[in-house]
Amino acid sequence: MRYLNTRIWMLIVGALSTLGALVNIIAAETVAVDAWGNLAGRELDIAVGLEQLWGLWFITSGVAILLLALLTHGISQARTGAVVIGLTFVGQFVAFSTLGSKGYLEESGAPIEQILPFAAIYLIGFIACVKGWNEKTK
Repeated sequence: MRYLNTRIWMLIVGALSTLGALVNIIAAETVAVDAWGNLAGRELDIAVGLEQLWGLWFITSGVAILLLALLTHGISQARTGAVVIGLTFVGQFVAFSTLGSKGYLEESGAPIEQILPFAAIYLIGFIACVKGWNEKTK
């Protein structure tokens, strides 16, 4: 299973998280209008702030995954990677679910074509880390 290299997949997941979060922060107003519908004034400000905060949280997750990929090795890398990637994925799912009950993406619907590639890469990264959970170091 040489395609499931823990370090490489952690770097991919970390980079993707960081870049995706930067795009979310830069395009926060567009993302907020797409996600919440036609907003104005204070409502728009709050929605933009939420998107920026979400992006900042996701950047910290991405950078943490990148640092773990670069600073840890072997079983420690696999275990910490599995935990951080897993918790980040679960956190995103909970956030989408919670905000969905408040009207998030109600009008436009969830952009499956955008979510699915991220989810697939996170899942592969998680599997790569779990695969190395008890692997013996050489």
